[in-house]
Amino acid sequence: MPANWTKRIISGAVLAAMAGGLAWFAWPQPVLVDLATVAKGPIELTADDDGKTHVRHVYTVSAPIAGKVLRISHPLGDKGPSLHIGDEVVANQTVIALMQPTLPGFIDVRSRDQLQAEVLAADAAIQQQEAEVQRIEAALDFSRTEFQRAQTLSRTQTISTQAFDKAKFDVATNEAALASAKAQVDMRRAVRTSLAARLMDPANTSPSAESTCCVRVLAPASGRVLKIIQDSEATVPAWDAPRRHRQSS
Repeated sequence: MPANWTKRIISGAVLAAMAGGLAWFAWPQPVLVDLATVAKGPIELTADDDGKTHVRHVYTVSAPIAGKVLRISHPLGDKGPSLHIGDEVVANQTVIALMQPTLPGFIDVRSRDQLQAEVLAADAAIQQQEAEVQRIEAALDFSRTEFQRAQTLSRTQTISTQAFDKAKFDVATNEAALASAKAQVDMRRAVRTSLAARLMDPANTSPSAESTCCVRVLAPASGRVLKIIQDSEATVPAWDAPRRHRQSS
């Protein structure tokens, strides 16, 4: 009898444990929720959709001359005009690009030696022509002295008309020769300056930093910038397009 009661007690305990386990698994679990304080406030209504821009005209701005276009979009905008894609421009007011003259090209050794020899020859020609000017100035002074002597003699009628006219003619001739000789000096100096300019190369040439030396390219119409074809500083040929913008309706 005691053994039977023991089995009954154990079986009952097992059944109770199984029932308790089933009840625990079947019991509804708590659900995690977000809690917040409810308060009165304004209601904001927004409508999000894709918009379309009506473009009336598209302008491609080209370089009016061959040269070096400066950087168009500066990060901070503190180095001159700076525009970016989407910026608004005003016709004939907004500066959209700055252009500077290009630097001279490199010269090969043979051409440099030849130009240097031509410069030396030009210097010698200038010295020769300056000596000719001095010679003519001396001749002019002598002819003026002779003409003054002829004027004195003509008052006493002790000089022939032909000799008087000859002295006057010599003065006029020497004055014209002096003017021609001085013009020749100026011409030879100009030739020398031209030869010296051809000796310049990028190694000893720097562009002017003043904005007044540059060509300012203005917007042809009001609108917004669509695309910057050439943003960085570069040498561009004439009619190359650094920028494109549109005129919006």
